[in-house]
Amino acid sequence: MPGRLGGDEFAVVLPTVGSAAEATGVADRILADCRRPLTLAATPCGCARASASR
Repeated sequence: MPGRLGGDEFAVVLPTVGSAAEATGVADRILADCRRPLTLAATPCGCARASASR
């Protein structure tokens, strides 16, 4: 379940994650989806960026 913390900060809650490797796999899939071009009103837009910090 994703949630917005504030500004451009988001968190994803994984209630059934079984291991750190499983959480890493989910994070990798989310980042891969964020890298895909977006289409808004039939206009491609590649301006979204994702990053991670501690």
